[in-house]
Amino acid sequence: LRQPQRQPRSRHAGIGSMISGLSHQSGHACNDVVSRPAPPQPHVESVSMGMVKKENQENLQMHDTMQDVTLEDALADILDEHFVPDELLADMSFHEAKAMSSCADDGPVLPPLVRKTALEFMKTLAYQFRLPPSMWCQAVALLDLYCSRHRHANTISCLRATCSALVRMLIKFDRTRLKEISSALPETARIVAPFVSDIRDEILDAEEAGLLRTLDWKIVIPSIESWLSTYCARLNLLTQRLLVPSIAWVWMKAISNANILIWHSPASPKLPPRRQANGLLGLGLVSARLLPPDAIATKNLCPVLWEQVCLQMKGTMSQQESVSSCALPDSHASRILKWLCVSVRTDLKNLRQDCEDVALHLQGALAGDRGACIPA
Repeated sequence: LRQPQRQPRSRHAGIGSMISGLSHQSGHACNDVVSRPAPPQPHVESVSMGMVKKENQENLQMHDTMQDVTLEDALADILDEHFVPDELLADMSFHEAKAMSSCADDGPVLPPLVRKTALEFMKTLAYQFRLPPSMWCQAVALLDLYCSRHRHANTISCLRATCSALVRMLIKFDRTRLKEISSALPETARIVAPFVSDIRDEILDAEEAGLLRTLDWKIVIPSIESWLSTYCARLNLLTQRLLVPSIAWVWMKAISNANILIWHSPASPKLPPRRQANGLLGLGLVSARLLPPDAIATKNLCPVLWEQVCLQMKGTMSQQESVSSCALPDSHASRILKWLCVSVRTDLKNLRQDCEDVALHLQGALAGDRGACIPA
């Protein structure tokens, strides 16, 4: 317990326009992560990455007096104020482990083609109802969890009604956008009608009730997106907002690769959303040249294979292209690596293993179809 007489240091400004903080709803046992507005996506492509790296290096040189990465009381206060404390990560981990415990680890429940068709249908509904990317990731996580628990003979035959009921249920939950959705409902209903015209309201009501029972009334569970947003918010605060442009770019790159993983296969107990987010964030920092490639590589991974994976993360497989070196001095890169471990609340050994597993999984996904994009 912290000493009550200790006074916190000066309050820092808000997280800013990059990532919104997460908070808890009171009196509800199922609140792992509360739905929040999706972080605005800055036009990073229009910013020269070279200028960003130079600015990052100059900022870090000005703050070379950063202390060790032990989470002191003052830092804990800052994370508390912005709703991303260690306790939030512990709570999310608890609910994720509880959800993953009911998932079989012997392969996907739905055949890959059936699952992809269901996601395409649900993506169409989510796009027409203008659901934010965070809610789209949430819908996919809930659908995979539902199918892993609802192993009945009619799971596939009722899948279209299940997806429709799931999207409708999330729209009801998104109270902050209820007025906007209601105003657009007539036009949206006309567009969506051909997809769900043969699904009666009583069928949707029954499917929605079945979803709630199967999910134990927990319709907000940790997803890759919620983990990544929480991590980036923490990293942004721990680095004193000195790397905002780069962290924003890393967040968007990680979300893009998370989309590939989501379409490729559902999360599993061996590679749950948190581990996927850990790996994607580490690989994203390498792509942003804030970390050297070997900083998050395990000793067991072939260097040539690791370089191929890093190139795929960068979005190119050109033979003339090579993995970019870190743009920061070794001392600063080492500090970024330590802050990364604090942000994701794990040690370097586990972080490297997460990065390797995600990299290999992502390489397999990239070898096939990238799938559709997350609706904006």
